Amino acid sequence: MKKILIVVVMALFAINASAQSPFEKAIGLRLGSGVGVDYKQFISDRNALEFIGSFGLTDPTYITVTGLYEWEWNLTDDLYWFVGPGATLGAYSSNFNVALNGIVGLEYKFDIPLTLGIDASPAWYFLNSAGFGWSAALTVRYCF
Repeated sequence: MKKILIVVVMALFAINASAQSPFEKAIGLRLGSGVGVDYKQFISDRNALEFIGSFGLTDPTYITVTGLYEWEWNLTDDLYWFVGPGATLGAYSSNFNVALNGIVGLEYKFDIPLTLGIDASPAWYFLNSAGFGWSAALTVRYCF
């Protein structure tokens, strides 16, 4: 019984050690269906808020602001994956749009204060362009 308790305690410490956030705050560039600025801040060891402001590549009048809540899990010390829900507000020409979206992705934290991430984001749009859509993006962030 003592051995089982020791193994369980050691496993809990190992899980807790691998759950530490890879950085506290980061800001960078995002390139996908649009180009934008990305800011991410951890609010706990496994939870982060991400904010994205972007404009469309094919239609530069299309401007969006996205907020996401993310759960993070380490795959290795430097590589982790994340998933979470969010919302987007968008405006283009004289139209306005609202979407509920999600995100799933991978991010790598280099030994220098830099991360490189890739993600996919499905979305359900409510107003003028009602329907389902998705996007994918590459993000480079400076950590501080």
